[in-house]
Amino acid sequence: MTLKKILMLIFVCTIPVVLFFSSVQAYNYIKLENEIEELESLQKEWIEKNKKLIASIEVLRTPKRIEKIAQEDLELKKIDKERIRKVVFE
Repeated sequence: MTLKKILMLIFVCTIPVVLFFSSVQAYNYIKLENEIEELESLQKEWIEKNKKLIASIEVLRTPKRIEKIAQEDLELKKIDKERIRKVVFE
């Protein structure tokens, strides 16, 4: 066999290998792209849940709600400002 024929044979044999690896890369790319889409969707869900939780926390932290619980459930009463004594340590 001549050098020209050997080179042609190598060239012809490498084409299917290159095509195979190209298709493997395309498959991996599509797979990773789908995974990214799933993770982005999950991230959006978590962000929405966090927004709802933050809103719930803000509702629970309102002074009116806390005062109502203190008075009705814990039977606490507000005291006058005159009855409050401050103790200062030096």
